[in-house]
This record gives sequence, C-alpha cells and structure tokens, in this order.
Amino acid sequence: MAPPTSPTTMSKDERMNDEGVAGAVFRSVLLQPGQQQRDPMARHNSLNLPTYFPNENAMGYKNIPCPSSAKTRSSNATTKTAKCVDETATSWVIMGDIHSLPNAATIFPLEKTRVTLTGISPNEVAKRICDSLRDLSIQIILTKKNKLLAESIDIRFYIKLYRVENTKLDGASGDYQIMVELQKRRGDSLSFKNVARTILKAAKNGNNVASCKNNGTPRLPPLFYDENKETVVEAKHDFFTDLEKKGNLSFTDTTFSSCDIKYNADLLMGERMDGCLLGMQDLALLTNADSTNHATALFVARLILQNDNGGDKRDWPFGLDEFIQKFITFDNLYNENGNDWDGDNDNTESWYHRKIRYYALTVLSNSLNIVADGSSEEEGCCITTDVGMALIPVLIRELNDAKKRPHDAHQAMRCINVLLGISPPEVLTKAMELGFPSSIQSSLDVGRCCHSLLAKESEVAMTMECAL
Repeated sequence: MAPPTSPTTMSKDERMNDEGVAGAVFRSVLLQPGQQQRDPMARHNSLNLPTYFPNENAMGYKNIPCPSSAKTRSSNATTKTAKCVDETATSWVIMGDIHSLPNAATIFPLEKTRVTLTGISPNEVAKRICDSLRDLSIQIILTKKNKLLAESIDIRFYIKLYRVENTKLDGASGDYQIMVELQKRRGDSLSFKNVARTILKAAKNGNNVASCKNNGTPRLPPLFYDENKETVVEAKHDFFTDLEKKGNLSFTDTTFSSCDIKYNADLLMGERMDGCLLGMQDLALLTNADSTNHATALFVARLILQNDNGGDKRDWPFGLDEFIQKFITFDNLYNENGNDWDGDNDNTESWYHRKIRYYALTVLSNSLNIVADGSSEEEGCCITTDVGMALIPVLIRELNDAKKRPHDAHQAMRCINVLLGISPPEVLTKAMELGFPSSIQSSLDVGRCCHSLLAKESEVAMTMECAL
C-alpha cells in the first residue's frame, strides 16, 4: 500500500483527518504522564517517526508556546513577588467600603483569635493594626486586599478582615460589622496568642496598647514569686548569691559555663538545622544577663568575641571571624520567594536560616553589651581593633538591608551603639568610609515606619554619631 501523499498536497478534509489522528499519537507518545523534559523537541527528534508523519506546523502546534516560555513567565512573576518583599510594606489600604470585604458567613471554620467591630471603616481598622504592629516591632511582609502577612522574631501570621451581619436587636436590616481575624502561619503558639491579644485590643480600642519595653532579646520567665505575688524575685537576685554563700556554687570557677558552652558548640557544629537553632537560642540566653547571671554572661561573651583563628578549642571552637562567616554572612541564606501567600514556596530551610542569623546577631549584640557594661577594667575588656574591623562591615551591611530585615538591623544597631562608645579610632574611621551616617539615617526612617525598637536604637546612634 502506497504511503499517503505529503501534507502539502493533501486535500483540506484529508489533512484535517490526518492531523487529528497524528495529534493524538503525538500526545500519547511524547507527553506521557509523569515525564518532564527541558527541551520540548528533544524526544521528538530522537523518535523514528514515519516519513509521512505530519510536522508540528501542519499539525497546528506552531503557535503553542513551549515550556521554556511558560517558565520565563513564571520567573517574571516570581521576580515581581521578590521585589514586593524587598520594599517592606508600612501601610495597609483597603479599596472600598465594608461591603468590599468577604462575607464571614462563607468562611468555616473561623479562628478563635478574632474580634468584631462596629461603627468603623475598614481603613481605620487597618491603620490601627499597622500602628500596633509598628509598636510591637513586627514586620509587615505583604498586604493584599483584605489580607496582611506579618512576621515577628518567632511567628508568622495572617491578619484578615471580613464583614459579618449585625445580629443585635438594635442593628438595622442588612447592617454589617467588621471582623478582624488572626491566623498563625507558623511559629510558637504561646507567642502568637500574646501577640494576637495585643493586636486585637489595639484594633478594638484604637489606642497604642502595644508597647515594647525590652530590647528584643530572649528572656526567661521569673523563677520565683513571693506569697502575695506582688514582687518578682528574678533568678539573678538572691538565688545565686545564697548558693555562693553556702559554698554550693562558685562563679569564679567557670566549670558550669564551660559545660554549657561545649554543649552549644556541639549543636552548632552539627548537621541538623533544628539543633543548630536550639544551640544559637541557648547561646543568646547565656549571653543575656537578664536570663542568666553576669558572671556567666561575661564568660561566654569573652569566648564569642575572641578572634584568634579558632579560639580556645577546649571550650569554644569558633573565632569571631569564623562565627560571622558561618552563621551571618554565608551565601544563599535567604529564599526571597518564600514570602508568598499560599506557603508553597516557604522553604523550611530558609526559615531556619533566617532565625539562626537573627539569633547570631543577638549573640553578638548581647556579648558586646555585657563586655561594655563591665564595672571595672578587671571585669570588662576593651574591644580590640581586630574585633571592630571584623564587625563593622557586617553591621553596616545589615543596616543597609533594614527594609528587608528590620529585626536583624535592630540587633546590628545595638552592636553599633556599643562600638561607637568603646572602639578605637581606626574602627570609627573605617565605619565612616563605609557610609555609616547614611546607613543610620536609612535605618531610622525604616524604624519610624514599621519597627519601634529599631527606631529607638537608631536615635541613640544618631546622637552618638553627632557627638563624635
């Protein structure tokens, strides 16, 4: 039987019939489920097809975009998302009135962390929420219609606005109220509960009930209360003093601290990200005199700030340069595309990296502050030129990225404020060469918009910089 004529010489009806059969064969042979190929024509060229098999132009596939084009469009969309993340949102604008909000009756189930408001516009509620987030130093990542995505040090959560029908007797028919709902995306549930309570109170009352009195460093809860629960006796007050008097514990001997620091070093050198994060969080507690005691915090801080290419291997395996390189400045730390609405690209690894980086900066700021607060030359120690030169470029880089990472910039600014007071002149000269004044000003602007703790530290740095 003679093969059919070429597609260019076939009649219109014959060509349409052959194209339909050939198209089905092409899809069944080439586009099998579960197979992915980077070059859409690679497998097509490798098949031994009959000479009379219609080409893609005759089959009508000429104008169909190849997968590479679709991938380009996807990457462009991703680039737009990353651009939005770089520019931290500081306001939340709701387009339209209360009727533009989704109806809460269609949402099930609703979270318990919600409140209903009456007689207020959506934009006024959004403004109250943004003011509360600024006072709490919680970063606004994205805003989209009735949704807001925010992130603090330990939690990420949504804030959503809905309309709900007024069921009270005095409410008119068709009258609606605004419902504010918070949904935890990830992180610590206890922290989320406390933050949600504060934000909902601010949305309802309209005053700045959110306040930040601490410096953003991790704190342990008080250990003891008196019988009337009126005064709090913290761990560093009489407890350790009594033990020293009884001879049960001596802080002149650093055996206890050495055991803890070795345990943390093992966690930090391990391959598990969760173990590394736990080690860094514990290290942040050990360098905070409010969480432990001054002697332990000073001992650990001195180990952290030593810079002799490896430090004391018996207690602490990292020199300062190695600590910075391993936990702060290493590449590919962030997945900027992870800040999405659905969470599909929210890489768990990048989440751990962000938290490890933040707590590493917290360890540095705690260490610098505890060393600078030494009551005598015997307790405290001067920051050497090598330490200052190693820290200044890293800290200024964090200040320049304050829009993307205001939490990290806050800890970097705490370090800067210490270095401005006790660093040698060479360190200050290096800071000026790297554009230190402009970095402070940009951090101050970001802090005033969305991060009260960063604004407070930036104002202190601005005052000290003017005095130099």
